[in-house]
Amino acid sequence: NNYNWYPSTGLNSTIGSTVTASPISSTSYSVIGTSMNGCLDTISTVVSVNPNPIINTFPVNAEICKGDTVLLYVDGAATYIWSPSLGLNSSSLDTVQAFPLSNTIFSVLGIDSLGCSNSSSIYVNVNDLPIIDITSPEPDICLGEAILLTATGGIQYNWQPSNSLNSNVGNVVSASPTITTHYMVTGIDANSCSSWDTISISVSPLPILSINSISSTICNGESVTLV
Repeated sequence: NNYNWYPSTGLNSTIGSTVTASPISSTSYSVIGTSMNGCLDTISTVVSVNPNPIINTFPVNAEICKGDTVLLYVDGAATYIWSPSLGLNSSSLDTVQAFPLSNTIFSVLGIDSLGCSNSSSIYVNVNDLPIIDITSPEPDICLGEAILLTATGGIQYNWQPSNSLNSNVGNVVSASPTITTHYMVTGIDANSCSSWDTISISVSPLPILSINSISSTICNGESVTLV
């Protein structure tokens, strides 16, 4: 008719035929039952509490450039569930490739062989790529001339091809191509992210001149027609 449970630690109630136990460590619970005639009996049960797995993730935080990939690691459990799955090559491995297009917090739930679980998370910061742009005073030159090429949008630059440039680094270079040439510059920003731009410089050939007479001899006062 009546029941009294002890100890009270981890119980939602100490009376009643049904109680909810939520101990944080293994606990032996006893209950005293009293019948209508006042007779008592006692019985015990042990609730074993298994520790949750300790989930370790690496890196703590990650920083990538948009379009890049970073490896995320986890250990401490038997099986894993990553979320969100968008931007991951797998949602169930202990090592996954992450390629988000925007800042993302990836959470991983680790479950051990006893069914106990714990979770951890990794923040991946995604940096935008720099906007690299090449400008020149004009798109074409004459053979033998030089033209300045200016790159903006980064803090370091690498130019290709370098054989007709005065330098393959720097934001301003002098180009002296002998034929129409496509130049590419790769720019790197403060976050070590890179992008590129191209420009085409057309080279016009010099005119081929001829004269009707390489050498003419005249008398003083005479004239000769040169074409």
